[in-house]
Order: sequence, then structure tokens, then C-alpha cells
Amino acid sequence: MASSSTHDEELQTHLRKVRRMLSQINQHTVEVELYESINEIMTYNARQLETSEYDISTHPQAIFFLKRDDLDNASATDASSPADTSALSTTAETSESEEDSAQQDTGPNASQKVTDTDRQTTTASDKYEGVSTFTGVPVSLHHNPSRFPDFVSRLICHGAHRRVLFIVEVKRLPNDYTYKLGTKPKMRDHPELMIPFKVARKQIVEQVQLAFARYPEETEIRAMCIVGLLFEVLLYTRKDTPNFDEYSPDEATDYHTDNYGPQHIFNQGFTGYTPAFRKQWRNAVTVKANEIKELLHKGKKGSVALQPLLEYDFSVDSL
Repeated sequence: MASSSTHDEELQTHLRKVRRMLSQINQHTVEVELYESINEIMTYNARQLETSEYDISTHPQAIFFLKRDDLDNASATDASSPADTSALSTTAETSESEEDSAQQDTGPNASQKVTDTDRQTTTASDKYEGVSTFTGVPVSLHHNPSRFPDFVSRLICHGAHRRVLFIVEVKRLPNDYTYKLGTKPKMRDHPELMIPFKVARKQIVEQVQLAFARYPEETEIRAMCIVGLLFEVLLYTRKDTPNFDEYSPDEATDYHTDNYGPQHIFNQGFTGYTPAFRKQWRNAVTVKANEIKELLHKGKKGSVALQPLLEYDFSVDSL
């Protein structure tokens, strides 16, 4: 473990880097301009929590991809227990190959093209199955649904297990709100600030639904919405989240079972992160690491690639 002085030096270097980034973008810039600094924030906080037992990755513009053939099977999945190793391996390999295919279009609008596939209104001759919880528009059978979160943080642990720590959606600050470092904002005094958080929830729901389908062993998923330099964490459980395209009488913005925020990412003096932000990271890591330990004690292992870029012997890892 790094000494206190080494940690402090690393933190100061990190904060200087982030402040330089943030000083060069407008408060009300488009959200894509925030990605550079948010990526640095996510990567730094992940690195502080890594141990010899697990690593944490930050994946910008990750894709959650679901084959249409899997939609009929989604409702039949037993969410009360993790899928066995063989089922996980098959699902992971199939999904990853499909994801690679979906990402072959590398043009400037490639992500938008894939994402909008399921949001477009199709002709009357098309066949439909289900209604998108994001738009309320029938979704065509001819297309496989996919969503691109701005970032996904994953925990990679013993036995090739992977867990989703956070699905992260980034939004710009509203034009009529001026950001300042300070105490937790009182939302009743800033109703305009809740608008981007509410908008993000509609996107996050579908990302979470596809993540549950992509990772059948997950029983709960946390999502983090970042608006400017404010954050909110939403907790979704498999049993309380409808499957993708499944009808629900509830509003998509209310599928989460718990939430925290909005709160500042950085403390008032910009000398570090708020205790609330660091606590949300610790909580997520603790929950997911414990889930994996339980699986390992039961002798269950995760999936590995059939033809990995580099080999790694997960059997050498120990608790």
C-alpha cells in the first residue's frame, strides 16, 4: 500500500490535472466535452480501491447488446441464483462477438446509428415486439437492441468473475444554473437542476435492463448520473426492474429501489472528493466483491474468452 505522502502527492497531481481540464470548458458546454474529465475522475477513484484481489476498469462508450432471440428467454431466467459456468461462457462469448460486429462501423455517427436503431418509427409493414420504455415506440423485430452508456465501471476478480460497479450517464448543466463548489444543493431551491437528472433516468433504465440481460448473474446494478460536477446514484434490482420491452404500469424513472444525491463530486475547497462520493464507490465495491466471494466458495467460476488476446491463469488467484 502506498504511503500517506505518496498518496497525497498522487491526489494533488490528479486534482491539478482535472482542474486544468475543467478550466478549459464552459459550464454549459455540450456533455461530450465533459467526458475527458469524467474519465479521469472515474479512473482515479477506481485505482484507489483496487487490491490484489480485484481490479476495476473504466470503459468509455461501452455497449450493452441483446439479441432479439434472447428477449423471449429473458423473462424465463431465474434471477434468484447466478447462472452456471457453462451458461455464462456461452452467453458471454455470443454477446461479445455480437458487440464486436455492432462496433465495426467506426464513422463519427457510428454509436448514434446503432443506438437509434431501436428508437426509430418503422413502417406499417414491419413486425413489432414490445414497446420501448424510453420512447414508448414499438420496437422492430428486425433489429437487436443496444445501448451505449457514457461509461461503465466493472470489477474484475478471482475466477474470471466480472461485476458492473456503475453504469454512468453524463449530462450538461442546465443553462439557468450556475455551478459553484459548496454544500449539498437543495433541490427545492433549484428545480431546473432536476431536469437533466430526470432525463438521464429514462436512458439509464434501458441501459440497466440490457445490462441485466447481458450479465445474468447480476442481481443489482448501480447507476451514476453526473450532471456537471454533481452526481446521483440509483440502485436497480433485477426483481424490481422489468425486462427490456416488457410492459410496466410504473414510470421508467421510478424503477430504481434506492437513490442518493444529487451531491457534489468534489469537496468545497477542491482538495479532494466528498465523503459521499467516496462512500458510494466503497459501497459498490464491497457489495460486488462479496458477491464474487460467495460464488467462489460455491465453486462457481466466470467466463473467459475462447481466443484471448493474452492468456491469464485465473487459478493462481487466491482469496
